[in-house]
Parts: sequence; structure tokens; C-alpha cells
Amino acid sequence: MSRIIGVADCETNPFEHGATITPFIWGLMLPDEYHQFNSTIEFVEFLKDKEYIIYAHNGGKFDWHFILEYANMFEPINIINGRIAKFKIGDCEFRDSFNLFPMPLKDYNKDDFDYDILRPELRDKPKNRKKIERYLYHDCLYLYEMVEKFIKDFGLKLTIAGSSMSQWEKIDGKAPKTSNSYFDEMSAFYFGGRVQAFKTGNYNKKFKFIDINSAYPYAMLSNHAYGGEFILKKFDGKIKEQNFYEVKARGIGILPIRAKRDITIKENNEIINISKGALYFPNDGKEYYFNANGWEFKLYSEHSNDFKVLAEYSALGYKNFQEYIYKWYELKENSESKSLDYIFAKLMMNSLYGKFGANPDKYTEYELIPTNCVEQHEIETEYEFCSTLANHALMEKPLSPARKRYYDVATASSITGFVRAYLYRAIDAIKKSGGEVYYCDTDSILFTGKTPKGIDFNTELGGWDIEAEPTEAHIAGKKLYAMYPDNKGKWKTATKGVRLSHKDIIEIAKGETIEWKSEAPTFSLKRGVFYQERKIKKT
Repeated sequence: MSRIIGVADCETNPFEHGATITPFIWGLMLPDEYHQFNSTIEFVEFLKDKEYIIYAHNGGKFDWHFILEYANMFEPINIINGRIAKFKIGDCEFRDSFNLFPMPLKDYNKDDFDYDILRPELRDKPKNRKKIERYLYHDCLYLYEMVEKFIKDFGLKLTIAGSSMSQWEKIDGKAPKTSNSYFDEMSAFYFGGRVQAFKTGNYNKKFKFIDINSAYPYAMLSNHAYGGEFILKKFDGKIKEQNFYEVKARGIGILPIRAKRDITIKENNEIINISKGALYFPNDGKEYYFNANGWEFKLYSEHSNDFKVLAEYSALGYKNFQEYIYKWYELKENSESKSLDYIFAKLMMNSLYGKFGANPDKYTEYELIPTNCVEQHEIETEYEFCSTLANHALMEKPLSPARKRYYDVATASSITGFVRAYLYRAIDAIKKSGGEVYYCDTDSILFTGKTPKGIDFNTELGGWDIEAEPTEAHIAGKKLYAMYPDNKGKWKTATKGVRLSHKDIIEIAKGETIEWKSEAPTFSLKRGVFYQERKIKKT
């Protein structure tokens, strides 16, 4: 018999830096009924003896931390990237739906709401209480609609990445299985998107902000290394996009490299600080050793023949993902924006490639146990103490070899390399047309000057779109900018890891340092509940 699926949500007092956050009301939506609880213990007592699976959106970073003290001891607790993904209280299983659809609930449906009425002195007024209960009910209803359809369409999966791989295997059969030694060797060629602030500061000019329609799905239409088999061959002068190359070459701003330590470089009269492990694209004419994919190496060869190939890894198998991508692309195109078919199709298109590059060596198994059992548990098992979580001891150990699954990191490397090369070709076209590039981020470019030839503007996969034509741009570093206006006449901002106003970003771009304090608490597995404070400055 299939298990009953439900969703839950809670309301707390409004977020304020330093405030103690506790739920005062819980909502629970089940297939044919809705329940409301005025305390956490009532919510837990109702569910603990029921073999249900209950989801909360962002529960692993918020809601579920309020009930972890009741979690079963000496049982697995799944944690993914610091997010509690799955655990049990009694017979009931609790999951985080953010792992299925990593997006704000408002991107599907969410009511407007005055969060100020959540304050203790206001929330028990009859009129306000009614508004709170209605808002909570609708949040549960919208989430239930999403979870119910996702499970109906894709099955009872834990993550969107796992769901997308399952859908791919329905088309192509079993995905390739490789080894940790293969991963270690080929992951040297695996890099993320190109994010680069070519200029920082405050500018009032006529800009264009363009982006690629579905960059990674478009890349997946081409052939990429697939299957986990390579041979080392002598370079014959012909560069093949699906192969990988160890190259000694000069830095001309095309090939990526990962910083082995914190460094400071100067490019285009800009001082750039690069943290250890960060990706950058040296453009100083000096010689470097690069691990290059064929897409970017071929692009490099079109600009310079000053290189030496030290090794070529020739892929024995290739694959494109056209059937998979077009299946979801057609569903997306034939669905209304914000509909669940549209949302899930978009997620499926963008979630598969990363699964090929997942490194199970970074996965960890966890258990919660009473704090007075730590020493004995470490003696009797492979678990080691990690941290204290909800008054329990969180124990960890590496994922067992039997549970590790390596796919093909070379596939992911080739797809991301395709997108970086595609983006740079547009950057190059802008420069050749006399324009200036100020910023780029994975699939978008901010620049001045006329729209160059060689950039194809259309609504198809891989086509470029003019997203906005700002007259102000304030750039303070990677993932830290503000521009105005966007296509809706508003400010467009990027503030990774913090929430800043466009006014704050303007000041940072001028060289000021902003002291930022989070309004929302952070629920950390290793640090507990805390409020972040950071000094933000131009990088």
C-alpha cells in the first residue's frame, strides 16, 4: 500500500536580527483533510504514530529544526549540502520539498501577507488570527499541489537531480558507472560557469543586458563525452570538442584555471582578489598549465597558436541528450508560465547535467544519538561526533563504498565547457564590434555599444535575448551588482549569500564597506541557530 503524503508549514514571530524564533501555529495538509495545531508538540503527537511522509518547503533549513528534538535516535538522518533531507519521528517520515523543486514557493503561488501581524502582541487579535490561519492554509494547499503532482509525475524521489537521472535512464537505459579513480582524474577538467566582473564601479551609460535561452539544455543538444572510457593519444593537430587536453599555453582570457591559493591579479587596470579554489581566466600573457575541454581549447586555438599539448584524452563514447531535452522543452513551451508543468519541465531540463558531475566522496552518512552515548558509539561503530543538533549528538561517517555511485564527470565537464565557450564567443563579438563588456554571469552579459553581428537573437534554445537596457550599472564584484531599469522598470540586483538593497550595492561599488546583519536566523548543523553578520566590500 502506498504511503499517505502530506505537507506542513509553521508560522513564527517576524524575523528580526537577534530575535528568538519559535512556531506558534502549524498547518498540516493531507489528501482529504487539513489540520491546524497551536503548538509544536501537538503537531508531533498527531503524526508520530502514522506511516506518513510529510514535506515542508525549506523544512531542512527551517521548519524541521523545531521538531528535531523528537527525532528517532540511532536511525539515519539524510543531510544534503547542510540541508536536512529526511528523518523520522516514530513511524512518520519528514522530508524537505526544496530538494525536489529548489525555488521559492511564490514562483508557483503565494498570497500577499503582512508579516507584521505575526508579532505576539498582534497575532491573537481575532481579525489578525483569521488572516494568519488563511495564509497558512493556502501555503499548505499550494505546496501540497506541487508535491502531489511531482510524485505523480516522477515518483517518490528525494531530489530533483535523482529524479532527472531516473527520467534520463527511461530514455537511454542505465547511465554509465565509473570509479573514484576515474572521477579524480577527469574532475580536473570540471569547472562551473564563467562569472566575471570585467569592470567595477558606478556607471551611468546606455547598457544592454543579454542572456542565453536555456544555456545548459542547449549545450546538451550537442555530442559530449559519455561512457567513462578514454584513451591517451598523441595530439595530431586536430582539436576535437569532445576530448580533453592538458595544455601549456598563455593566458589570454579564455581557458579557466582554479586558484591554488588566495591571489591578487591586475587585469584591465582592475585589481581582482581571487580566493583559493575560485575559478578565473588569466589574461596576462603568462604561461600556465591548463586542463582544457575541447570546446574551449578549440576556441583558444582560433585566437592563438602559442600552445603545447602535453596530453590528449580521447573519448571512446559520445552522447547527446536531444530526446530528453526536447521532451521537456516541448512541455514547457506548451504550458502556461507558472503552471506546474512549466515549472517541472524547466527543472528537468536544467537538473540532469550536474548529476553526472556529482562526487559521492563528499557525501556523508549521519545519525542522531543521545549526547551521553557518543563515546560508546564511536567505539562500537565507524561514526564520529560531528556537532550537537537539537540537544542530540549528530554523528557522521563517510558514505559506504557500496552506496557510492559515480556517473561520468567528463559529461558534465564537457557540457559546462560548451556553455563557457558559447558565452565567450558572444563576449568576443561584442569587443570586435567596439563594445565594452562590464560583467558576465554564466549565461548573461552586460555591455555597452551596438548589438554585434554573430549573436543570434531568438526565442529558441540557445538564442540570445535582450533582458534589459539599463542606464545605470553598479558593479562591486562577482554576484554583487545593481542595475536599473530591468525589463519591468525596477532595480535588478545580485547579492549572493546576503540581502542588500540597491542603495547598499551602490555604496559598495563606490568603495564603501557595508556592515550587514541578517534578519532571518541561520540554522546550521555545526553552529546551531545564529544570525549572520558580515562586512561587505568591493572585490
